[in-house]
Amino acid sequence: MVGGFMSHLCDRVRRWWRAPITVADRIGGAVFGLFGFFFIGAIGRALLGVRPVGFDTLAMWGVWSSGAGVLIGIRFPKVTTCLLAPLMLIGG
Repeated sequence: MVGGFMSHLCDRVRRWWRAPITVADRIGGAVFGLFGFFFIGAIGRALLGVRPVGFDTLAMWGVWSSGAGVLIGIRFPKVTTCLLAPLMLIGG
């Protein structure tokens, strides 16, 4: 039962990956890029920067990195979705 489900899932992902990029893929990539890069920018600045960090600095880093994430998600929607979906599901 599990083997059949996994093979069906792998087939669906393989067909999705090889299909041409659609508008829905670009929108999904932009959404995952928005939220994923926001967390990466804000948490990365909080952990790797000089401490203490003000909330305005964290918000600025989050907003700018989320803007970059939207652009990357629109340009590379399938890669962005595959890389950031686990981060968003586990970390968000």
